Amino acid sequence: MTRFAATCSRHFLRATLPLSLVCCSAASSWDEARRVLAPAGRVDAVLAERAGGGRRSFEYEIYLVPNGAPAQTAKPVAILSGAARNDSAYGAALQWIGPDTLSIEYLRAERAQIVTPEVEIAGVRVRVLLSPGKGESLAPAGGMLRRTRGRPH
Repeated sequence: MTRFAATCSRHFLRATLPLSLVCCSAASSWDEARRVLAPAGRVDAVLAERAGGGRRSFEYEIYLVPNGAPAQTAKPVAILSGAARNDSAYGAALQWIGPDTLSIEYLRAERAQIVTPEVEIAGVRVRVLLSPGKGESLAPAGGMLRRTRGRPH
């Protein structure tokens, strides 16, 4: 390879690699959509939205973490695919039922799975429940995050 070709290749890679990484990651980005503090104030329930892009539905991962901790430090306690809050709104609601029980509420889902039904976080033992059939009639259409730019919701 000539020196000119090598220089051109290096410049091309520098210019296109960041763009390709952005494009690939946008197809399945992870965004924190909701964070709800438990009544005792020591545990956060976090709902993350992952937009599949194209023909794939939104996927939701629910985490339990110590208050203020990033959700990415934990494993999800539940996963919902294609969950809906009403006929035009995707997502789910996080509802604390007392100090130690989290209810994940949604109208319907293509797939709903509890990964860990009970977990101890910050000294609190928390139970996780799926509650299908509980819609939110006033939830706005689209995904849970109101994006002002980027991919559509």
